[in-house]
Amino acid sequence: MTERSLWHLDGATAATLVQPVRLEQGLRLHLAHTTLTSMLMQIGDQQQAYLAVSGCDGCADGRCTPGCYVELLRRLLQVCFDACTLRAVAGGLATRPYRHTVLTWPTPKAESLTNLALAAWPEARLIVHWRGTPHQLRSAALLAVGADGPDPAAALRAIGWQAWALPRALGAKLTNRAVPPLLPFPRVWRHVPTLLRPYAAAPSQRDDSQPIQRTMAECHDSA
Repeated sequence: MTERSLWHLDGATAATLVQPVRLEQGLRLHLAHTTLTSMLMQIGDQQQAYLAVSGCDGCADGRCTPGCYVELLRRLLQVCFDACTLRAVAGGLATRPYRHTVLTWPTPKAESLTNLALAAWPEARLIVHWRGTPHQLRSAALLAVGADGPDPAAALRAIGWQAWALPRALGAKLTNRAVPPLLPFPRVWRHVPTLLRPYAAAPSQRDDSQPIQRTMAECHDSA
């Protein structure tokens, strides 16, 4: 397998999820063999989801080798969602103007980070790192936000996550990597694994002439 690569997750929303039990089972199987990073970005009133996955040498050309984790994940998503695609983000993600970064881990009372209202911040990037065994899941997360909006550490603690505010330079270094980093010290997660998904239709589902498309495209280095 090659190094981890970044993929734009398009079309995966609560409205298009048709096989939730199969998605849970498939994610557990995936995490028994490799790691997975789920990410949701907020820019203004737009949200876009991404996945970072270890792939194979053929991923970039669309010719995955048998057993490639990216291809297996793509097949799972196509079965579990009505219209879901993975599209490689070759240039990674561009630097965004984040001011506050919080490293966070679940406590026994933690709620899913899908319950975090990311829209409370005009600029935000939520990164959730998953790893596991056949019998146990572990998770850690990173939340980076801009200057406006509520205290990110307080928002995380309100849903049962332990939060540690990072120095600004370290937070920017971790958050603004082209591919999200593997996060340290993941802790036991006793609930189902989840993928971060936009609360509304993904920008790529809108007409290309809309300004919302051009704004979100700015978060890609290749744009």
